[in-house]
Amino acid sequence: MPSALLWGLVAIGIFASVLWLAFGVIVPGLVRRSWGRWHVAFPAVAPDPSGVTRRNQSFSVGLLNLGYGVHVVADASHLHLTPGALCRGFGLRPVSIPWGAVGIVGAFHFGRLRADIGGVRVIGPAWCLGMARGEDS
Repeated sequence: MPSALLWGLVAIGIFASVLWLAFGVIVPGLVRRSWGRWHVAFPAVAPDPSGVTRRNQSFSVGLLNLGYGVHVVADASHLHLTPGALCRGFGLRPVSIPWGAVGIVGAFHFGRLRADIGGVRVIGPAWCLGMARGEDS
């Protein structure tokens, strides 16, 4: 019986170490290399009230798949991205990206576009990224 208890404690220790490595080292590193670049380059500004607002939009930023964890306001001058609560927990902060910094790379499937924003590859909804090409939302 004591050996089973010992192996159980070892397994819990390994599991805790893997979780710490994943969520304490790897994910914060991915955030710094992708969305984290935007914090300084594109600080958040107040969106125009006439902008199109949609909550819970799906974005992939670099190697991060943010699921439906980004709230978007697209106005005449900026693409405003506000991370949801879970994404904020990983260190993502709101950013306001000027349309001139959004370079459309091409189409993706399911109504999404690929773009390059500040040297970071992004896949997001065509309704908002298409505004960088002058398309209506």
